[in-house]
Amino acid sequence: MQCGLLGRKLSHSYSPQIHSLLADYSYGLFEREPEEVEDFLKNGDFTAINVTIPYKKDVIPYCAELTPRAIAMGAVNTIVRRPDGSLLGHNTDYFGFQTMLRTSGLSVDGKKALVLGSGGASVTAVAVLREMGARVVVISRTGEDNYENLHLHADAALLVNTTPVGMYPSKVLAGITNDILLNKGEKAYQDCIKNEVTAEFDACVYANIATTAMAARTSFHGLLAMGCT
Repeated sequence: MQCGLLGRKLSHSYSPQIHSLLADYSYGLFEREPEEVEDFLKNGDFTAINVTIPYKKDVIPYCAELTPRAIAMGAVNTIVRRPDGSLLGHNTDYFGFQTMLRTSGLSVDGKKALVLGSGGASVTAVAVLREMGARVVVISRTGEDNYENLHLHADAALLVNTTPVGMYPSKVLAGITNDILLNKGEKAYQDCIKNEVTAEFDACVYANIATTAMAARTSFHGLLAMGCT
């Protein structure tokens, strides 16, 4: 079985090493530019792949079928090539983010949560947080709630980063400083980027960020769910 990770920049990824500890199959890194994605999906030699930034939405048109979760999320992070050669798209991000929040012990019900970014990972984080009762505000570059007026949300109890900011080689969450979340009460920060974070959040409880192990377990769950091992 040939598996791997599809993305644009993957030099930071530990996925092959982690998957080698999970099961006995080949797991590679497939770096592709946007214009190369279509040919890879149609003709690439893979049994199943995970999909990361920036292709979680771009791969959808090439999937013959989407699972209900992928349809609901509008994003795909796991693709299986079926016996007839067609592609089945699935989304395990929801399961992973939900598990991360639950195991962290955080209670988000009724609390305000800021989600940085508006891409595929953001859609998933927003869906999970709303299902768990949080009041969600999405921060984007151009929206009504943006990085220029973060100070208006100092009452947020949770900050979730779903942007590439902080990804290797840049490990700093630019523009995010202590004064953004300086108010009384419990604070938490969740990061969907797998690097060590060097930005200072001494006003926050740094709770169970998305480690490479959790990311690997999440993607592997998707493969297991579709009978690929």
